[in-house]
Amino acid sequence: MNALGPVPLPANAAYIPTGHHTADWPHDSDRASPAFLASNPGNPVWLYMLAYVAYHTHLDTLRATGPIAVSNMLRCLHTTGILACMDVIFMSEATLGIGPWKGGFFNRLFRLPRYAHHFNAGTWLGGGAKKRNAQTVWTPPASVTDELARLLGRPIPVCLTQP
Repeated sequence: MNALGPVPLPANAAYIPTGHHTADWPHDSDRASPAFLASNPGNPVWLYMLAYVAYHTHLDTLRATGPIAVSNMLRCLHTTGILACMDVIFMSEATLGIGPWKGGFFNRLFRLPRYAHHFNAGTWLGGGAKKRNAQTVWTPPASVTDELARLLGRPIPVCLTQP
């Protein structure tokens, strides 16, 4: 909402919580949250995420599918200029009550309304998060990567395929 009324949202947007307005953060940083992910049908950000996951099954849970994976994928799309051509809206973690803002301290200090309950059971750091042996790096079959590239209409960015 602004002074002129509701702000129109892009018709094909994806919505990802982060505490930042741009994805220029360092590699392997925990800057985006998979606590709440949404999009209108047809947004390609999820195909890029699937490509990232397909190339990173040898990593621990945080880096392969969790917040670090989402952050690395967005960073890659930002550095290659692809993100600027997509409708991806970074939502405020503070407004949603997730990320570093999920604790009671920040909510009490700033009297923030909470629109989500972020339950952290520590499962990211449990047995499934242990780093696998580096020799077990799996490369997805060409049929998978070719299909993702076909659906994207462009080759998969190299930065999504590297550890």
